[in-house]
Amino acid sequence: MPWRLCLLGVIVSAGASGASAAPTDSIWWAMTAFGDNGLVTVQDSSAIAYPNAVAVAPDGSVLVAGDAGAAIVLFRFSAGGRRVGFGAKAQPRLLLTQVLCNPGLAVRPDGTIVTACGDVVAALRKDGTVESLARVGYANLGPVAADGLGRTVAAGADGSGGYGVLVRFLRNGSLDRSFGTSGRVALPSGAAAVAIDGGRILVAVDGSILGYLDDGSLDQSFGTDGTATVAGFTASSVVAQRDGGIVAAGARGDDVAVVRLRKDGTPDPSFGTAGMTSWHAAPLSTAVALASRRNGAVDVAVLGTFPAVNVGQDTWEGWRIQRLTATGRLWRHADGPTELIDPTEECVQEVPVAVAEQPDGKTIVAGTACPDRVDADTYSLLMRYTPELERDVGRPLKLAVVGKPVARTAGLRVSLTLHVALNGPARFIARVRHVSARAHGAAGAPLRLLGSSSLGGVRAPSAPDTAAADLSGGPATIHLELPAAELRAGTRYAVSLVAYDARGYSVRALARLPAAATVTSTP
Repeated sequence: MPWRLCLLGVIVSAGASGASAAPTDSIWWAMTAFGDNGLVTVQDSSAIAYPNAVAVAPDGSVLVAGDAGAAIVLFRFSAGGRRVGFGAKAQPRLLLTQVLCNPGLAVRPDGTIVTACGDVVAALRKDGTVESLARVGYANLGPVAADGLGRTVAAGADGSGGYGVLVRFLRNGSLDRSFGTSGRVALPSGAAAVAIDGGRILVAVDGSILGYLDDGSLDQSFGTDGTATVAGFTASSVVAQRDGGIVAAGARGDDVAVVRLRKDGTPDPSFGTAGMTSWHAAPLSTAVALASRRNGAVDVAVLGTFPAVNVGQDTWEGWRIQRLTATGRLWRHADGPTELIDPTEECVQEVPVAVAEQPDGKTIVAGTACPDRVDADTYSLLMRYTPELERDVGRPLKLAVVGKPVARTAGLRVSLTLHVALNGPARFIARVRHVSARAHGAAGAPLRLLGSSSLGGVRAPSAPDTAAADLSGGPATIHLELPAAELRAGTRYAVSLVAYDARGYSVRALARLPAAATVTSTP
């Protein structure tokens, strides 16, 4: 029987942990923070790419799509900001395109990753292997979305100049020829964003929102003859909300602006002033991306441009996250990674490019910041904010064993069940060990490793006797299994539990098992 891992929900209380911190000094070094102090560097030695899109998978893991010349680079991080990548070597995934492009990114409810860039539209399984890959002639695509039927919609420029294109692919990766003309719909110009609103497709084009029906024709009931336009507002992104509303973000002159539309494409009078909220975030500012929260609030990634700090420097580009309530009232704001910005250097820039929400209400923002002093490489970054829109610096990571482990025999196997609780995301590792009671006595005896433990079907590559899994935090029931032949009478057994944060710091706990003689048999 394989090892299994079952997550039961959100943690309420860790209880008495019996865990100890590492390193030393009795200080909690292991933290629940995202990455290091709320910040993760996207690129690594194997791939350098500037982020263009971010998405969150159903399990809370974070995906980033970046461009590296004529290629898409996909990075994957655990819910806690650990770089997990794809495949056995945990590397980024590279997909070649034929043109320079800005990749789009979406995730289906089953975890399938969808991306579009240049002439490529691809779907990848959760492990990074390609499920389907198609090339679209005479197109430079980017914005992408997945509908409830598993179909992929991508938009961009048609490659001939001056016009845009909207295409749709079926779940099997083939072009949906029932859509538009042989799978393609011509747009007035290149698309800035695309979203799915039930059976309607929303596309941001030329600052307006266009609505298309399932067959690719303009929805004449949406806005005015299929186009929703708000005076003075230029849309650059669009999102469909759970309650049927539509939110678009962009600019109104030099100010940031967010508009909420009703399902028919008319401004929602309950939002802001006549359906729009605008504010002055900088001398020149615009919303570059937005994400809708479960309660109808909206998080907006804002790029503000300021005059140069010193003579000869570039203008200062600032990163800010603003939250609007469901009624369009400005609520809170947070800044970007200001500790990376050195005003004495030539570059004074921090630029957000994409935003997404995790299932627990935390906000993920992808962007770039200034070159560093060492090699002038631009930082590609992920930052996470708490549900209160504060930088997620975390709190001490705690691991607890809840109750007593239970061991049962079934034929030649022994199954172990124990309950644990984590107060945040972590890489969880379990090692089954035994204590030689005859030689040393039960108390304080050295723990020795048994050679056949596993968890959730995942084994640590460098330690085949170790079971490892990434947990998002909360209570979990762990099921382990051992050959009965490895149990010896008079010997005490234990499961050594370790939880690592994204930086590699850990907390530990030990769950002692019943003596071999007390293990019960299962018919």
